[in-house]
Amino acid sequence: MALSESSVGILIERVGLWGHGDLGPFLMRAGVSKGDPGNVNGISRIKRAGAALSAAWRSKNEAGLIACALGILNTARPADPADQWVIDLVGQFRQDGYLVEHHDVDPVKPAWTSEGFVPGAEGSRTWTIEPLGSDELPLPPQVGSLQRELESAGLAVAANHFSQAYRAFTSGDLEASNSQLRPTFENVVIAIAARATTWRGTSGGAAIEALNQAGLFEKGEYDYTMGLWRMSHKNGSHPGLSNEDEALFRLTSVTALIRFLLHRFP
Repeated sequence: MALSESSVGILIERVGLWGHGDLGPFLMRAGVSKGDPGNVNGISRIKRAGAALSAAWRSKNEAGLIACALGILNTARPADPADQWVIDLVGQFRQDGYLVEHHDVDPVKPAWTSEGFVPGAEGSRTWTIEPLGSDELPLPPQVGSLQRELESAGLAVAANHFSQAYRAFTSGDLEASNSQLRPTFENVVIAIAARATTWRGTSGGAAIEALNQAGLFEKGEYDYTMGLWRMSHKNGSHPGLSNEDEALFRLTSVTALIRFLLHRFP
């Protein structure tokens, strides 16, 4: 996916606010310093930033431009989502196929504990940029956020498998994406069944059956869940057995079902 001229323009405006002393190292860290003319002949900071980032854009250095965006968003004082330039950047990047999100950590309130007084701490904010999907198959934001939901639910193994499935899909490795979705799905239903019933096992199909036997599914939920589980065993990591439409269906349907199950069985 290529960033648009409008996105690069926003980046130039913000990078151009850095002082000359910091601008050179910033461009080097981002990997876009090849077009940097340096602090010569009284050049303005905005022109210097424009030269470097325009050169990166012309050479299709997407990774460097993304690094610049992350750099200006995650400074010592991370960008405020309410600032107009941030709103513009988020909106423009979305049009270009990228999801720009912030993740806030709540401040810690001071309190007395059994171990003594614990001082408060300020909250923090981290910005991330991820592809929404391939140019032909844009993905809904829920797909990009599922990994964090799995991690929050204590399902690190499932989150790792899903991360691999997501990266494989966005890079066009469709069979690998399919093959990673199955263990994602399996880890989730096993964990849910272990929490919600007395069943203890290692099979995704048996976990779904255990939930059904315990009467925890509403009408139609069991059939859909088991049907998608059975489908997940076909057309895995074998080259040529999957196409974009099928891979997109698998990714979006498994994502939707997992998010539903996480909220259905918290």
